[in-house]
Amino acid sequence: MDRDSTSIRKLTAIMFIDMVGYTAMMQKDERRTQNLVKRQRELIKPLVVKHGGEGPCYVLLTFVDLDDLVCY
Repeated sequence: MDRDSTSIRKLTAIMFIDMVGYTAMMQKDERRTQNLVKRQRELIKPLVVKHGGEGPCYVLLTFVDLDDLVCY
């Protein structure tokens, strides 16, 4: 299969991050739980970027290099 010299192959990783007790937390204090989810994404984003990944919500990530994905 010929590949265009300008094409870049990317790997996609589906990452599932569980928050223990999420449903109960949402029922108890929805605003606080939403803030925790936001903070979790803020913590993950620099790690994803550091390893060359990108993603709109950091749950579906793309990486150019498999080594970067594994290191993440």
